[in-house]
Amino acid sequence: MENTRTTPGRYQDTIRLITTNSVRKELTIPVYGNIKAPQIVAITPSANVRLRGYAGEPLKASVRITPNDNSHFSILEVKPRDGKNIKCDLQEVRESGKKVYVLTVENLKREKGRYYDTINLKTDSKQMPEIRIGVSGRISDKPNQ
Repeated sequence: MENTRTTPGRYQDTIRLITTNSVRKELTIPVYGNIKAPQIVAITPSANVRLRGYAGEPLKASVRITPNDNSHFSILEVKPRDGKNIKCDLQEVRESGKKVYVLTVENLKREKGRYYDTINLKTDSKQMPEIRIGVSGRISDKPNQ
């Protein structure tokens, strides 16, 4: 058996074998696969930003987006899916002659609560036209002092 799929994504199929056995005339073999897109970028610490803190206090977090050595692309657009509870800023910097992007996400929610959002980074790469950064926020009331 050999995978022939060339695009990223999950797939499933079944192989059916016809036998000469009178008790079991057919055997079925389920086949599952997951083709991953080529990894052209390193995101540190991860592709998920967690904003945890107290209502009314400044709260920020950053991720570094570093193209792999053989990948040359630019981020063209930064767009939160919702954007109601976050503000984001993308800076391009040079480190050791390499292009690195620093995405800073800031909480805008002023009251206690949770939220989830996704930041879509549009690139000029055909291999990875979009990078998604998940954002989760958990804002608590300040403890009594």
